[in-house]
Amino acid sequence: MSEQFCEDLRVLFDGILTDELAQVPLSQFIDDILDPLVQYHQTHPGFQALWLQSQGDPRLARMHLDLTEVLTRKTAWIFARRYPKSDEASAMRSSQICIRTVHALLPLAGDGPAIDSQIIVELKTMIRAYLQAVFGSESER
Repeated sequence: MSEQFCEDLRVLFDGILTDELAQVPLSQFIDDILDPLVQYHQTHPGFQALWLQSQGDPRLARMHLDLTEVLTRKTAWIFARRYPKSDEASAMRSSQICIRTVHALLPLAGDGPAIDSQIIVELKTMIRAYLQAVFGSESER
């Protein structure tokens, strides 16, 4: 099942992290990334528990690391297009920070249909504020 979850997330993000995402307003950008991820967690209630339990398996840990690396590179690629004044290292670092923030806070929001929507709202606020602080406001792009 962990392999299927990993493949599901890879397909999900392939559909989300597209060139068009670099052109939308920041709030929509964040919603377009996080809302499908939250929905996946809600419709796959065992994901978080199974994923955390499977981290001791070296093969599954490698799959998770590979997926995280792909997502980090794709997100950095989008940041570089959204914020053309940024350098590659800044885009990569910001991508890593955003992804790790989501990884840290999404489990706090809960698993399954009982996800705490206020935590998701605050997660989006954090990411928006962080990106604005690092890259500037929309008008500065």
